[in-house]
Amino acid sequence: MAKIIAIREQPGYLDRAVDYFSSKREIARQIYEASITESLHTESPEPRWYLMLEDSDIIGSYGLIENDFMVRKDLTPWLCALYVEKNKSQQGLGGQLLKHARS
Repeated sequence: MAKIIAIREQPGYLDRAVDYFSSKREIARQIYEASITESLHTESPEPRWYLMLEDSDIIGSYGLIENDFMVRKDLTPWLCALYVEKNKSQQGLGGQLLKHARS
């Protein structure tokens, strides 16, 4: 059974999360590391980062950031880095991640 965890609530996942997010996108590891680390300490509602786990394996992820368009500050929070492992597709896991993000 898959479960979704907040990295803020389980900071022991920090390094694994940074590696996971950066391996799924062509975005430098340092960018994810800075944002995820910030999420551990900020009182602001964003950024927030989440992992979907099956046992101890990461099988999906998403993040909530302030926005992705500097000119559209009203579009917040911004869902980013939504990902489900290919071998787990067609199981409704992406929908579970989206539902979690909306809650």
